[in-house]
Amino acid sequence: MDISNVRLEKCRANFANLFFDYFLPFSQIIAIGQPFLYAKPGAWLSQYSIVGYILIAIIFLVLGLKLKTEDIKDALRSSHVFIVALISSLFITGSVCAGITGQVISRSYLY
Repeated sequence: MDISNVRLEKCRANFANLFFDYFLPFSQIIAIGQPFLYAKPGAWLSQYSIVGYILIAIIFLVLGLKLKTEDIKDALRSSHVFIVALISSLFITGSVCAGITGQVISRSYLY
């Protein structure tokens, strides 16, 4: 193999690692800045509600591909962390959001 091919392959690998390492921050910067520069595509795509779900699925796909199996195994072994995450995501976040929006579910909504 030629030395220039080795350098090219190394450069491609470094670029791929850089892309996956900084995908979420770069995509957020682009998503925030792009409508200020050119809003027509966003206005046109806003009529299709499925686009938001597809973009969220792409974010979860990339983050899932970055996740290591050892990290998942470690998380499953520590049950106290799971309980704290469950309480914080379901109870605390829900309470904060209800307090901010002023919409607390009462019994009248349930019937």
